[in-house]
Amino acid sequence: MTQQQNYITTNLKFGNSNKLIVLSKIKNIDWIIISIVDFEKLIDDSFFDNLVMVMFVAFILFVVFIVFSLNKLVLNPIRKLHKIVDKVMNGDFNVEFKITTTDELGKLCEHFRQMIDKIKEQTIWLEMQVQERTKELELANKELKIFIDDFDKNVIVSRSNKEGVITYASKAFEKISGYSQGELLG
Repeated sequence: MTQQQNYITTNLKFGNSNKLIVLSKIKNIDWIIISIVDFEKLIDDSFFDNLVMVMFVAFILFVVFIVFSLNKLVLNPIRKLHKIVDKVMNGDFNVEFKITTTDELGKLCEHFRQMIDKIKEQTIWLEMQVQERTKELELANKELKIFIDDFDKNVIVSRSNKEGVITYASKAFEKISGYSQGELLG
C-alpha cells in the first residue's frame, strides 16, 4: 500500500482477478472517492494497441508540423534568395530583399546584400572607366586618321603583290605619277 498526499493506492486480489484500488480524499468536503479498476483490463493488449495508435498519430502530426515549419522558416526564404540570385546573375542589381530573419539565413542575406552593393559600385566604376577609355580611343583614332590622311597625301608609297601587281598607291604617288588609283591598281 502506498500513500501520497491525498490518495492511497493498493493492489488486491479478488478471486482470480487483480484489482487496483485508489482511495482519494477531497479535503474541502471531507469526502473519500474509491476507484476500483480491473488490473487485467488496464494492461490489456487493446489498451496498448490504442496507445500505440495514438502515439503513432501524434508522431505523424509532429512530423507534419516540423515539415511545415521547416518549409516556412528555411525553404521559403531560400527560394526567395534563389530568385534574387537569378536576377543578379542576369544583371539586375536593383533587387529588393524581403528576408528579414536574424538567424544564419538572415546573415547570409545581409552579406549577399552587401556583395550586391559592392558589385553595383564596381560596375559603375567600370562603366566610367570604359567611357573614359572610349573617349581616349576615339580621340586617338581621330588623330591617327588625320596622320594617315597626311601620310597618304605627302608620302609616296605603293604596295604590290608577289607578281608585281600594284595593290595600293598613295595619293602622293598618284599625283607624282599622273595616274589615278583605278589606272595604277590591278
